[in-house]
Amino acid sequence: MMPIYLLGARTARVEIPNQPLAVSISGSVSGAALYVEPSANVVRVNAHLAVLPAMSGPVTIGVEPVGAPTFGHGTVVHLSIGPDNQSDLDPVQIGFDPVDVSGAGAMELAALTPAGPRVEVAVRAVADSPLGPLAAMARTAARRAGGARQRPRSGSLTIAVDTSASMLPAFTDGSVAAAVDVIVGVADVAGIGDVDVLLVGSRTAAVRAPAAELAAAVAGTQVRWSAGARWSALPSGVRTIAVTDARDVPVGRLPVLRITGDPRCAQLGPVLVPPPSGGAADRALAEDPATLDRLAAGLLAVLT
Repeated sequence: MMPIYLLGARTARVEIPNQPLAVSISGSVSGAALYVEPSANVVRVNAHLAVLPAMSGPVTIGVEPVGAPTFGHGTVVHLSIGPDNQSDLDPVQIGFDPVDVSGAGAMELAALTPAGPRVEVAVRAVADSPLGPLAAMARTAARRAGGARQRPRSGSLTIAVDTSASMLPAFTDGSVAAAVDVIVGVADVAGIGDVDVLLVGSRTAAVRAPAAELAAAVAGTQVRWSAGARWSALPSGVRTIAVTDARDVPVGRLPVLRITGDPRCAQLGPVLVPPPSGGAADRALAEDPATLDRLAAGLLAVLT
C-alpha cells in the first residue's frame, strides 16, 4: 500500500527512501515559483514542478514571489513531494498543510537531510492561526512592512479600550472593532501568542475570546460609558496598547492607537481614521490597502 504522510504543525518530520523526488506546489500560485537549493542537477519542469536526484547533502525547498517583492494577499501554497517514478513499488507521497504566504518574500517550506539510504523531510513553515478577514489582511500588511512570517510565540497583549462617552461614535461605526482586528493581525506577526481586551472607563471590564472572534466580542459587549477613562487602573507589568480618541493619554510609555480624524495626531503614533459618515470602518480599511499598510507598519513598530 502506498505510504502517505501529511506534515505540518502536528507532524513536523518524516523519513523516506533516498531516491529521485518530484516536488511541486499548487493552490493560488500564479504569482509564486518553486525554488530548490542547491539547484545543481535539479530538473525544473516549470515554475511549479522540479525533479531532484538522489541526495548527497541537505536540500532546501521553498517558494518565492514572481514579479513583486512579496506575495499578494490570499496566496496559499500546497507543497507535495513524491517519487519521480510513479511505477516504484509502494511509492511514498508527502503532502504538507497549506501555508498562507501572503505578504512574505521568499520563504522556506521544507528541508531535506539525507543520511545514507534515507532522507529526513522536515517542515519549515506551518499554517497560520485562523483570523477574521480584516485581521488576516492586517497580518499580510504587517509582513509586507518587514515582519517575519512566523516568530516564536511568546507573551501576551492587552488592548485597553477607552470607554469614555466620546468613544461612542467609534464603537458605533465599527472603528473600535476594526482597531482590535488590526492589532490582532499585527500581533500575530510580532509573535504575540495571546491577545485580550480590557474596557477602561470608571471601571475596567475584561473581554476574552479566540483571536478570530475578539473584535466581534468587543462589538457585542454592553459598554458602560463614563466621563473619562481611568488609565491608572491598568494592571502593571502587563504588555498593553491603548485605543482611544484622546490626543493626550496619561499612560506613560505604553503604545497608543488613536481613533481620530485629526491629522496632527499622526506625529504621536499610529492613527485609525474613522470612516465617512454612514460607512463601516472594516470595509473602509479593506478597500484601502495603502492606509491599512501604513497602519499595520505603525503598529508593528510599537509592538516589536
